Amino acid sequence: SQDLAWGVNLVDYKEQEYSDLEKLDVAIKVLEKIDELHQFQSTDVPHGLVHRDIKSANILWDEATQTPTIVDMGFTR
Repeated sequence: SQDLAWGVNLVDYKEQEYSDLEKLDVAIKVLEKIDELHQFQSTDVPHGLVHRDIKSANILWDEATQTPTIVDMGFTR
């Protein structure tokens, strides 16, 4: 199951004024989250997860915690 996620999606985030360094930090953190999905393993998922619909609208950025959350896991395999 997926927890309730808070934040602004990256479509809206990119419309705001942030420095290139701040945008790069967000991009790195998003890539780390995607890597976590790929590395995830369990008895039901022995080879990791692939989202298959990564786009700005499916990534929420929580400004308070400076962390991304990947949402809309419907196409994940």
